[in-house]
Amino acid sequence: PVLLDAHGRLEKKIIYPEASENATIKALREIRTKVLQRTAGSSSVIMVTGTSLGSGASFVSVNLAASFALDASRTSLIIDCNIRDPYLHHLISGDIKAGLTNYLTDARGELADIILPTGISRMRVIPAGVNIDPAVEYFTMDRMRRLIRSVRERYPDRQVILDCPPLARSADAQILLEHCDYVLVVVPYARATPAKLQSALKLIDSRKLLGVI
Repeated sequence: PVLLDAHGRLEKKIIYPEASENATIKALREIRTKVLQRTAGSSSVIMVTGTSLGSGASFVSVNLAASFALDASRTSLIIDCNIRDPYLHHLISGDIKAGLTNYLTDARGELADIILPTGISRMRVIPAGVNIDPAVEYFTMDRMRRLIRSVRERYPDRQVILDCPPLARSADAQILLEHCDYVLVVVPYARATPAKLQSALKLIDSRKLLGVI
């Protein structure tokens, strides 16, 4: 795939190494460092969720994955688990023929077919999928457990990020808590009360909580 230059990344709201003094890049690198300290540098599955719709969780998911990919010794994979309101398809150039939900419902599907390039070195994405059925409970399927296990164990240098809907508003997000090693909660500036944040945090095992952004 053609790699995105600085202008292409800026259009997609993704950090790029040339802007090393940018405050956003500095903040994301600091978050990356703290994540690696907490995980002891090992491969892990990190769920990124918000306290409400429009909290910026997808922005954090994408750019945290990009910040891991800035390190030449690491790779990242971001999975769009927000299947009711997907976002990550905009990282992919060209048509998407299949994604997460298609793989989960088709026993003949190959995992390699849904891991797609993003235009960023060492960063890959699994889009939500096409023809998504809102009545299907995708994340309770055993095939989802096997997918997570496979992407976690296949590459020891890979950080897997699950871009998820808000915890308090989505049964999907609460189910996905079982599949992840750690959780990051994104709080929109001046649009969340302490009570709303606490209600989200109560759903998370304290041993999994990485922190609040």
